[in-house]
Amino acid sequence: MSQRLDVLVAIVSLIAATRPQADVRGMSNDDAKPDEVGAGGAAFVRSGDPGDPSIDLSPPTYWWDHTVPVELTAYAAGGETSQQVLDGWLMAIGQAVEADRTLGGRCSYLDVSAPIDGETSAPGAVPLGWADFTITASYETTSPLG
Repeated sequence: MSQRLDVLVAIVSLIAATRPQADVRGMSNDDAKPDEVGAGGAAFVRSGDPGDPSIDLSPPTYWWDHTVPVELTAYAAGGETSQQVLDGWLMAIGQAVEADRTLGGRCSYLDVSAPIDGETSAPGAVPLGWADFTITASYETTSPLG
């Protein structure tokens, strides 16, 4: 498995571990963005953009800052608004990142952006909260395809 894919799969696992009852999808050819959001919420992780690497020539080393978009959605639950549920989930993700900034040695540094959030509603439907943010994984490879 390439370093790029290894990091992406680890990010999906990190998010899934922070909210086990959520439907977490991404990084699989079989995964499509969910049409419906279950009671536990949903997360969708996109493969993102590794950008253009910085390159060291001797030996050849490619330094990537891979930006990975993450979309979270949740309903109000347990007396909390959807935004409070999402805030708790975001805090859990932030704590997981802080606890292991290297994803178990898969990257040299992992960071998150501030979320953009809001609520979507339709007449007669329960409002759905959402939050979008990015995780940036910094890692190196010996090949531009790695």
